[in-house]
Amino acid sequence: MNTRKSLAFTVELLGLFILLILVIVMITQIFVMSRSKSLEAKRLTEAVIIAENTAETASVSPDPDVLTEKIRSMESVISAEFEGQNGTGDLVAVCDTDGNPESSDFVIRIERKTEKGDHGIYADDSIHIYYGDAEMKGEPLYTLDSGSFFGEKEYDTKGQKQDMNGND
Repeated sequence: MNTRKSLAFTVELLGLFILLILVIVMITQIFVMSRSKSLEAKRLTEAVIIAENTAETASVSPDPDVLTEKIRSMESVISAEFEGQNGTGDLVAVCDTDGNPESSDFVIRIERKTEKGDHGIYADDSIHIYYGDAEMKGEPLYTLDSGSFFGEKEYDTKGQKQDMNGND
């Protein structure tokens, strides 16, 4: 009879041990998944901030050269290049947010379309933020559409800012 109690105790202990191992595995998976979601949320937050800063910077001038220089002067931007004609085209910039040039970086792509109207220039920007996708082949992490109007009294036909007397 003592052997039966000993065997029952051993089986019950083994069952509880297996249950404990399963609970530990499940809790470990939950923590790993929460870490992954936390990193994803951090990247998305950084992408939103970069897109908002880019939209604000893009509202400065309809001139692609001025826009490219303003984007280059943004914090953490490593490079920026504009390809297009007559103010319409794509600007691609690379950001290094963590200070490590070998890590994955954010890539900003601004699709700019400008229209000259009777009273000024309207620039329509679609800002796409990619993470770790320098070729921009996948889906963007975040996209922001914005538009800016530049009145004819503020800018000449080349997009250069003038004072109220028409001087550069």
